[in-house]
Amino acid sequence: MNDLSLHYSSESVEHYTPDQVLDAVVKTLGEIDLDPCSNPGIPHVPCKTRFTEAHDGLIQTWSGRVFMNPPYKRYVINRWSERLIGAYHSGEIEQAIALLPARTSTRWFRLFNEFPVCLVYGRLRFLKYGVARNKAPFPSAIFYLGHNPELFYQNFINIGAIWATMDLSDAYLKGAALKSGVSYV
Repeated sequence: MNDLSLHYSSESVEHYTPDQVLDAVVKTLGEIDLDPCSNPGIPHVPCKTRFTEAHDGLIQTWSGRVFMNPPYKRYVINRWSERLIGAYHSGEIEQAIALLPARTSTRWFRLFNEFPVCLVYGRLRFLKYGVARNKAPFPSAIFYLGHNPELFYQNFINIGAIWATMDLSDAYLKGAALKSGVSYV
């Protein structure tokens, strides 16, 4: 089996984060308090606490600033996405950055619609044993959950295009209508 086939199979769901992405994560978060999806070997993500598969990070208590690059297996990634977003909304964590495949047709991807996203230029070269492997056969997305989207933008703009959901609330629409001279009831 060649290296690319591992990205599509269930034989290997572990894809270690490229250094360029980790550097931008640390610059954005300040430091990483938790990696809930850490590899069981030599730690790759510089963090205070890490959970491996043996710890089952889904059921552990999370806190602080989180970086998550979960296993990309079809039904597993949904659970990790729900866990991260739930932890952020409940106040269990302060900020988070998630590196995920850009699978826009999935339900779990749409769960992140409210958060800024970096749509990575090209294909990432994930690491295995500290060495960059073949380019991933899928595009990647990096989501930011937190209070400083400007810093996320500064640190990730060279990695990909930054997108955010527009605020189309009543206040926004009324303000736009007033500026344009259009009557808004």
